[in-house]
Amino acid sequence: MIRSIGYDRISETPPLSRLMQKMNLTPIAKFMLLFTACFISVLLFATYAVVSGLLSPREFGIALTLVCAVGFVALWAAFVKLRTKEAAAQISDAPPVVLDVATRKRLTRSIRIHKAIIAFFVLCLAGALAESRRAPLVPVMVGITMNLLWTAGVVLRVRQLQRTLAEGQAVTSDQSPTRG
Repeated sequence: MIRSIGYDRISETPPLSRLMQKMNLTPIAKFMLLFTACFISVLLFATYAVVSGLLSPREFGIALTLVCAVGFVALWAAFVKLRTKEAAAQISDAPPVVLDVATRKRLTRSIRIHKAIIAFFVLCLAGALAESRRAPLVPVMVGITMNLLWTAGVVLRVRQLQRTLAEGQAVTSDQSPTRG
């Protein structure tokens, strides 16, 4: 048999597998490891690009700022997802909500209004981009960012309202009498 540092290659699990089993990484830890690897890769690539003359120092700074901003958003999204999963696990034992006809109509009307607001924001963004062709970059980027953030907020509200409506309809359809 081939032996290497107290490890039988045929009968035992490899050391890396045993290490991963012992570590028992949570999803957040796995994401942090992936994020760190990606950040270091981008940092090394950007450093190589600066050294070889493909990027100026200003472009290097902008690239690293963007990587940090994207990383912040990705980490925030991962933590929100984890918090949402924990909250969903706690709420799953709660009794279902029954929606009456008036509440369903109000939720449907609210969803339509929010969708109209999203369309308005998209049209405003398109119009502003068409009008600001030669405008300074920073104010245009701030305006675009604000528009997209407001749009994202309204989209999240629409999704929440649709989920509430769907859960209420599922409960009311489950409780409706069957004809037969």
